[in-house]
Amino acid sequence: MKTFLIGNSIVRELQDSSFTTISVPGLTWTKALRLIRSDVERFSDSIIYIHIGPVRFSHLDQSGSHRRCSLNRFNNSDPGEIVRPFVRLLRDNNINIVICTIYPMDFTIYNRHLSSGARVNEGDNDTDTRQMRSMVVIENRLIVNFNMQNNMATPYMHRRIFTRRNHTYRFRARLLRDGLHPNRNIVRDWSREIRRVNVLNLGRLRRRFVQ
Repeated sequence: MKTFLIGNSIVRELQDSSFTTISVPGLTWTKALRLIRSDVERFSDSIIYIHIGPVRFSHLDQSGSHRRCSLNRFNNSDPGEIVRPFVRLLRDNNINIVICTIYPMDFTIYNRHLSSGARVNEGDNDTDTRQMRSMVVIENRLIVNFNMQNNMATPYMHRRIFTRRNHTYRFRARLLRDGLHPNRNIVRDWSREIRRVNVLNLGRLRRRFVQ
């Protein structure tokens, strides 16, 4: 069975012999599913991991003299609702969708990066960043639930970036080289996580086939 990782610019550097990476800038969950629909033959009989990160909750404004990214407070929905129109297509072609957990971004760092083009290591957590943290916690619960309903294990891509200890979440923005994109250590962690989870999911699919 083939394995794909589909995402936006955050997965561009993830290259691994155990899966094929497809990186499309600006990709969303819906656009990823439309991409699959446009080339069903290529993606048939496969597991597809969709990893779009915090772009789901961000909006890029390019109307002024400087580009600025801000929080999209109205993009909060169950992944099951997004996948539902594609369910028959996926089932008929034995395409198994697995959604990766997401992580917050640091808007202060990212907007500095957009305006100056320089790499920035740290920044203040502004209001948008704090609000995004809360939205990410809720969204990740929905993602895990979606994957569980499909009897698939979840790749926890947020774990080192957005960690929980004693009921408190800690956002480690320094692991994102521009407030959004992962540094090299996180890229390696993500590759290992996809490999780990894919072994579990391939086993589950084999048992399902035998039954």
